[in-house]
Amino acid sequence: TEVVVLPDSLSRGGDRVTGEDGRALPSQRLRDGSLAVQVSLRPLGATRVAIGPGDPALPSEPAGTSGGALRNGLVSLRLDAGTGALASVWWQGHELVDGIHGGLNRYRYVPGRDTTLSQDASDARIEVLDPGPLVATLRVTSRAPGAESLVRDYTLHAGSDAVLVVTHLDKTGIRDPESVHLAFPLAVPGGTVRMEQGLAVIRPDVDQADGANRNLYPVQHWIDASNDTFGVTLATPDLGLWQLNGLTAEAFMRPDGRQEWMDRSLPGTELVAYAMNNYWHTNFKADQPGPVTFRVTLWPHGPFDASEATRFGLGAAEPPIVLPASPGPPRSTRFTLDHPGAVIGGLAPSADGRADLVQIWNPGDHPIRVGFDFAPDRAREVRMSSPAEEPGPLAPARIDIPALGSVTVRIER
Repeated sequence: TEVVVLPDSLSRGGDRVTGEDGRALPSQRLRDGSLAVQVSLRPLGATRVAIGPGDPALPSEPAGTSGGALRNGLVSLRLDAGTGALASVWWQGHELVDGIHGGLNRYRYVPGRDTTLSQDASDARIEVLDPGPLVATLRVTSRAPGAESLVRDYTLHAGSDAVLVVTHLDKTGIRDPESVHLAFPLAVPGGTVRMEQGLAVIRPDVDQADGANRNLYPVQHWIDASNDTFGVTLATPDLGLWQLNGLTAEAFMRPDGRQEWMDRSLPGTELVAYAMNNYWHTNFKADQPGPVTFRVTLWPHGPFDASEATRFGLGAAEPPIVLPASPGPPRSTRFTLDHPGAVIGGLAPSADGRADLVQIWNPGDHPIRVGFDFAPDRAREVRMSSPAEEPGPLAPARIDIPALGSVTVRIER
């Protein structure tokens, strides 16, 4: 269940939205003319909504704004009136912002290579973009060194723990050395950092070989900091390089020209995105002017669950697709998996056109057994396969997948 935004071109019939059962769904006309609606979506399936005249239905627990704050009954946010970062995120009795290192989504610009000279955004102007009750968004416009403009949107949806953070940066073209970082200092005492790197879940140092890079880390869908009680997952569809507990990416370059790489990661739970730089002299443009958007979604949660983090990261990277409805009933779900620890890492037609290839991944640290649940009218023959796509033997009713392992199967058409 989540909020989906219908463009103005598909939602001009009115502000009231009904689902397949005829019940009204919570909706809200947004400032840009689009229509937000809260829907429940089947796995690998579709749902249909109808738009018509009338008052929008209201969510049971609304989201709203008050001054420089957002709240929805689950999460409360407060912005820093100076820097425009998130000064406070309060969730289930926990303050999730480590204020010693500034707020979340703190803009840090480094002119040259000396990170001690990093500069923050300033002169933040806060306005209400959308007041709720389904979608509440505060927009912050700031002065930002190295940029023509910096605009950050912070959003809460009714009924959701997730905090949506969108940074719109219009970068100035600069050919002197520089870099842009977005810092997320999380207050997770004793927390362990984990990150997804493409069919792998990595803990710094613990899961790294000697000599592996500790100055910066590649992240595919999510990075997380958790202790035994709670944690925060960051979904990062636009930011692929991260640093831990400081601006460490280029720290190997010493003033005298020597290179001295880190052999251990720095302790703590400050997660810093390495958003832009023009230090690298091979196959990169010397400056990076113009507009760019960085999306990060924060999800506070209880004890860490690798499967839940992976589903959350995939959901942020692959949001629901909005299409005009065609005649006939919507497509039914192809199948579901019968184990909560299993994640579909990929679904694609085979090259021979005779099957669908499904990659099933177990991101957890224990082996699992997984079976397919097909709708009665969609049952199919399932065969074991590989990335080479060959049809192997018939798959067992339940497939063994080792910890952090994956299998590929063919669902014959």
